[in-house]
Amino acid sequence: FKKFAASDSKDEWSLSMEHHLYDGIISQPLAKFITIQSINCKSSICELQIYEQQNDSWNQVVSDLANQPWWDFESFSTYTFVAMVDLRRRNAIYVLLGKTQ
Repeated sequence: FKKFAASDSKDEWSLSMEHHLYDGIISQPLAKFITIQSINCKSSICELQIYEQQNDSWNQVVSDLANQPWWDFESFSTYTFVAMVDLRRRNAIYVLLGKTQ
């Protein structure tokens, strides 16, 4: 998280990755089980905050995304916790993706 907060502001790569990530997620069959809270990329790292309505749907989606030609990340970390969303328990997932150097 500190690296994301300290990284440079947006550039062409970050704007492109935000669009690729958003479009890539919503085009997946399991997207109906994913709610995107935010996607925010900076010059070398992307932060995603999502909610998962079905266990393991995010893992399957990100596995498919990693096979896309635009995928440009070498590091990947997630933090998952249970949150109440619209009076329902959901898996809240915080993701950091580091750009390939």
